[in-house]
Amino acid sequence: MTDRDEAITHLTRLLDALNDGGEIAARLTASVSVPYLTVSNTAERGISDRVRCRRSAHGTWEYAWGWGPRIAPAGDTETAAAAIRTALRSLSQQAG
Repeated sequence: MTDRDEAITHLTRLLDALNDGGEIAARLTASVSVPYLTVSNTAERGISDRVRCRRSAHGTWEYAWGWGPRIAPAGDTETAAAAIRTALRSLSQQAG
């Protein structure tokens, strides 16, 4: 399996965890060289960000914001989903 394929596998797991019918929606963009999720708060238009999956300096997979900071290990999808929900809700509260 290529690194790109592995990243897509991890992102698909996170996509499933986020698209649970709540206020966070996620969409996978896999047709690019570096696949990513676009995550958005459906309750507040314009509150969104990108999430990607990458290898850490130690060789393990991790979820990270598109602008760089680590979210959680890729093996801990529920923690990553909770962190993303919290961040997008927080941005929504700041905007409102």
